[in-house]
Amino acid sequence: MSRFDPSFAGLDSGWYEESTDDNYGKERLALLEWWDSTCDSVLEKYLIQHGFCVELFDYEIRDEIKRVHPSPGCFPRYFCYFIKSRILHHPDWSTMWHKDYRKRATLPYKCKICAREQYYEDTHSSIIRRTKGLLPLCSSCWGESVGLIPLEARNGFSDRDISILSKRIQDQKCPCCNACFNIAKGIKWRQSQGAACIKSELKPRIAPWTKGARINPYIEICPDCLYEAFEDSPTQNVNHKEEELKAIKAVSDLISGIPDQGVSVLGQAKTLDGAVSIVRILKNLRTFEEITKDHGSWFKCLIAADVLEDGTRRGTFGTMVLANDGHECRSLGEKEIDDLFYEYGIEHETEPRYPGANYRADWLIKTKSGAVYVEYFGLIGNKEYEKRMKAKKRYAKKHGLNIVSFVPKDFSDIRYAFKKKILCMFQ
Repeated sequence: MSRFDPSFAGLDSGWYEESTDDNYGKERLALLEWWDSTCDSVLEKYLIQHGFCVELFDYEIRDEIKRVHPSPGCFPRYFCYFIKSRILHHPDWSTMWHKDYRKRATLPYKCKICAREQYYEDTHSSIIRRTKGLLPLCSSCWGESVGLIPLEARNGFSDRDISILSKRIQDQKCPCCNACFNIAKGIKWRQSQGAACIKSELKPRIAPWTKGARINPYIEICPDCLYEAFEDSPTQNVNHKEEELKAIKAVSDLISGIPDQGVSVLGQAKTLDGAVSIVRILKNLRTFEEITKDHGSWFKCLIAADVLEDGTRRGTFGTMVLANDGHECRSLGEKEIDDLFYEYGIEHETEPRYPGANYRADWLIKTKSGAVYVEYFGLIGNKEYEKRMKAKKRYAKKHGLNIVSFVPKDFSDIRYAFKKKILCMFQ
């Protein structure tokens, strides 16, 4: 049974709409408290656009509802269940959904790489979600090969995509290790061998693509080299930590910038030769994930590697910097406030989640009267930022959360503002 089948998860039986289980019923009822005709209009719009695949666009539906609803609340964890269940039990929508399912679900198509025939309803959900349509690829070839092509925000399968795919079918020579490889043959071999090939010792030339390789633009580099660089760690002659930091600095110099954490660093290389040099460096290192654990975060690792000028990193909303207590701050203003917490010996948790919501505060402190969420709203004047700021305040007020906020004008005398807003609660 495919995930698109009306009986998938038993949603056609109506159990989700009747469930009292905490995992489903409680959050569904909370959603229905604020769900209205505006939300149904958005849902109907996406049903018309995407038919029986509508549930795959739960994040887009949620985001649009947030934009058009005057006061949206929280969405349940199983929002896709809510979407499909609501559609299947609405007379007109159910008719529309089933009509599209009968029309398209069992339409066959042949994969461009391996010529395997597959039905539309068996297409990997990420193909439809990312391309807003159907690519002529079976699920295996999508996951193994074309995942390397960044397809977000596209509406279909371009001539350039087909051109890249044609290279995958040909024998190639890896510029990093000089070994010959053929992705399409490797995929077909694994399909014929089934799960057994994953356990075999025959990794070379048929090694599965790593999850991060989907954003690697240099398709000339073979899967084994990518695996060794980004997934595997050397078992012998593991580099000393200082040598690893020097290697990260060397990668930074190659791309003339701040390296991403993961295989997307290859996308920062200006040329294939640069990407090959990065892969060769990383083959001799532990994985980025393992190195990061030693330092606590990638940001701290970059500081230790002397990649960041003055120990700071420019971000979209400010300058990322370490506070005196080692906390990562997303702006210099956050650092000043965090340093005051540290100076006055006030225990503070960074980026706590608001109870029952996807919002995060900047800090959480414990006072005699209870928990207090502390925010620094530093982008006053930015419309989108102010919209989210107001939504946070409404949510805090509605749920009785104690929230204290700092704004840019407080920095005319931040110590005075800190004493007035924070220290007074400890006296």
